[in-house]
Amino acid sequence: MLKAAEQNEFYSKLGKKIRAIRVEQKIKQETLATHVGFTRISISNIETGRQKIQLHTLIELADYLKTPIQELIPSIELVKSELSSRIEKKISNTEVSKNSQAMEKIKDFILYSSNNFPADVSRKSIPAKNRAKGK
Repeated sequence: MLKAAEQNEFYSKLGKKIRAIRVEQKIKQETLATHVGFTRISISNIETGRQKIQLHTLIELADYLKTPIQELIPSIELVKSELSSRIEKKISNTEVSKNSQAMEKIKDFILYSSNNFPADVSRKSIPAKNRAKGK
């Protein structure tokens, strides 16, 4: 059984495929809507994946578009794979964002330190035994 996110991705891909074929054939949303007994808004929602489509309506759409129904239906493996890739990318972007936030904190600390500590503090004032350890 598909999880909610996978279902959303499935219907999004299905809708994109319907839209691509409709546009390729120069069919307006209104024309397609009239044929299947929907409003233009419903067709728009189906094409964006916001509205799920019943099987009998999908068959009518495929028939009107003169497209085999199997060409409209995305494979489950592809849906899961692309969803997984998107999640990995978001995680990666989050890590980059966290690293950027950490770097900003370090910069802030350095600026704060340089403004709030005496300028005569130098490496010479740190005992040699502590310098080697990074203290």
